[in-house]
Amino acid sequence: MAPNAFSPAPGGPTVLGRAAGAGFLILALLAAAFTAYQGANTAGWIGTHGELTVQSCDTSPVTTHRARRHGSSRHVTCYGTFVSDDGKIRDINAQIEDGKRRYLGGAKVSVQRTGAPTLSTDTDASYVITAPYRAGGWFAGFFGSWLIFALGLLYMATGHLPAGRNKVSFSTTWDAAGRGRVRAAAIVITVAGLVGAAVAFLVGLVA
Repeated sequence: MAPNAFSPAPGGPTVLGRAAGAGFLILALLAAAFTAYQGANTAGWIGTHGELTVQSCDTSPVTTHRARRHGSSRHVTCYGTFVSDDGKIRDINAQIEDGKRRYLGGAKVSVQRTGAPTLSTDTDASYVITAPYRAGGWFAGFFGSWLIFALGLLYMATGHLPAGRNKVSFSTTWDAAGRGRVRAAAIVITVAGLVGAAVAFLVGLVA
């Protein structure tokens, strides 16, 4: 067998298996792009930094699914005025969402503007709270998406189905990938993703 060849699954590789692998790759790329963008915003690397002076906060009920995710049945949205650090941008209708946390009126929150309102009364801009632990969480998610990418490589190369009536066990897929470039790439990407996620999470906690 050639070094980079793989043994087919019982019945051989399938088009659906390769499509599933491609789906994993696309999902990983989308997740990486989204988490990298959010991380860059919460780290203050892109967008416009400034302060949001809180005027009021509203508490609203959330769906059951969201309540399970956040451990609460209520969600807090705070409204106020955003002023950029250079004083050139002012948005009197800014708002932020911070889960269960409420801010007192007059509180100043460090935020990043991710939209581009053209007038002081525009409401098309979005704001995220800047904090190292928030950025660390997003970047940990970025590196975590690499694990999905590694899975995509394996399933696309072998043509195995990861689910359904004709699914193939992961151990069989791993063996079918052989000892060539596909398996080596999957190992490197997985290890790099795990290390990167751990480092990003720890840096976010201690920064």
